[in-house]
Amino acid sequence: MSEVNKNIKNLFIQEIITSFGYLAPLSMLAIFLSENKDIHTDKIGFAMLISSITARWGRLLFSPIFDKIKANILLSIMQFAGAIGYYLLSFYQNYSVIILSLTLIGLFYGSNSIITRVLTSFLDTNNNNSTKKFSILHIGTNISATIGPIIINLIYIYFNKNFAFLFMAIFLTISGFFTFFSMKNINIPVQKNLIKTIFQLIFRKSLWHIYFLILISWFFCAQLYSLAPILLSHILKNNSYIWIISAINGALVIFISLKVNTIMNNYSKNYYFQISISLILSILGFSSLIIYHSVFNIVLGVLFLTFSEILFIPAFQALLAEYVPNDSRVAIFAIYALFMGIGEGTGYFFGTKSLDFLNTDYTWYNNSLYFLTIFIIIGIIISIRKTSFIKNNEEL
Repeated sequence: MSEVNKNIKNLFIQEIITSFGYLAPLSMLAIFLSENKDIHTDKIGFAMLISSITARWGRLLFSPIFDKIKANILLSIMQFAGAIGYYLLSFYQNYSVIILSLTLIGLFYGSNSIITRVLTSFLDTNNNNSTKKFSILHIGTNISATIGPIIINLIYIYFNKNFAFLFMAIFLTISGFFTFFSMKNINIPVQKNLIKTIFQLIFRKSLWHIYFLILISWFFCAQLYSLAPILLSHILKNNSYIWIISAINGALVIFISLKVNTIMNNYSKNYYFQISISLILSILGFSSLIIYHSVFNIVLGVLFLTFSEILFIPAFQALLAEYVPNDSRVAIFAIYALFMGIGEGTGYFFGTKSLDFLNTDYTWYNNSLYFLTIFIIIGIIISIRKTSFIKNNEEL
């Protein structure tokens, strides 16, 4: 096995570890805090918000320290930090300690997910197919996101509620040692000052269109886990079908995303072309969800949105990696996480509030749909325009 393939394999495993460590217990977290810690729902919401914010943006707070630590050591330290978070969550009732535990867990996920992508961006696959290596990471994410919650739910329901989170602590502790030794031969080149570089990149006008595209792509992707389940459960009264959404999404990403991205790369190595197709699929998926409410239309919408996700995630990550110098990779992936969080967060808000809009003010709901349609059409036009000017990635 070549050194590059070995590193891709190790990073794939690392992505599974990172995603499992954060996503596996996420579906049971609110229930656990409510049932076992006797915490009011408002406090639970605030605690989970803190964890989410830390997961997306916490890396920035500790950048002066993190940037000086070798990649395998930092990855291991963050896994141990996540393990401590789960230990605290398992054994302590105090709300302040719970906030600390969720902060540690969020920091572990936010830091390690960025580091893994930055390390991946420096791998040279020698086939000019940058989306392939990011597609492999995306598969790892979805393996954990699909299988992880099932494992934790089974432990929580049929074995022991506290042990479900203690199991996560044990898992991250053991995997921390594995990471230390398996990742020791791969490292991030010296980076510029993170905070300073982030501000420089955010205010670089040549990147604004990419940030806009990231926002709208993640906004519509978020409808997979907000609008689609709400339509199934509250409009169609089919709670028994909700699991289909995550099953379809996870299965397609795991089994066909690499093939889809290979086909797209063989047809055109222009990332904007891939983003253009993904945005068109997004508007088809969103339209399928909102125009006519039926199980068939919702499943069709989920299919379109999943194919959009399969295309845009590796395309954005490859595009950003090639857009900036080597010493700005950590900064650009931190910015990606920032705009991803904003787009995803507003998408979740719209999706979950849609029920109120439908029940109380259908006119407002329709007007918001027109606005969102215009929003994504602008994104499609930007992507197609960029596609027409960029040939085979000669210029980004």
